[in-house]
Amino acid sequence: MRHRSIRIISLMLIVLATTACGSGSGTASPSAARATTFAEYGTAFCHAFDALFVAIGNPDTADWDFIKTFSPYQNVKADGKYPPVLFYTTTSDDRVGPVQARKMAAKMIDMKLPDVWFYENLEGGHGAGADNKQSATMHALAYDFLWDQLK
Repeated sequence: MRHRSIRIISLMLIVLATTACGSGSGTASPSAARATTFAEYGTAFCHAFDALFVAIGNPDTADWDFIKTFSPYQNVKADGKYPPVLFYTTTSDDRVGPVQARKMAAKMIDMKLPDVWFYENLEGGHGAGADNKQSATMHALAYDFLWDQLK
C-alpha cells in the first residue's frame, strides 16, 4: 500500500468529516450537531469523553488552563520541526472518537507541515479493526510507515 494513495484518500475523508463524532451507523447525532461545548459532545452521544474528563479534566471548566499546556493540538506550531507522523483511526471507535486524529492531521496539513499522513478505517472499533484481517492491515500500515521512516 503506497502512502501517496493513502494521503489522497485521507484528504477526501477529512473533507467529508463534518461532525465531531458519529454513531455506530456512521450518522451524526442531531444533538451533537447543535452542541456548543466540548462537554455537550460527550453527553450528547460520544460517551468516550466522560472517561477523558475524569482522567485529565473538562476543557469547558477551569481545567482548560492545565489541559492546554500539554495538548498537542493546542501546541503544534507552523514553524515547528516535527518528525513524519501517521495518524490512523477508525470511524466507529467508541472510546477515542476519530475527530481527534482528523482534526490534528487537518491542522498540520493546513499549516503545510511536511510528512503528515492520515488513514481512517471505515470499519472497526477501538481495536483498529472489525476483525483480525483489518487489525492486521492497520498494524501493517503503521509498521510500513515506520519502516519507510527508518530507511
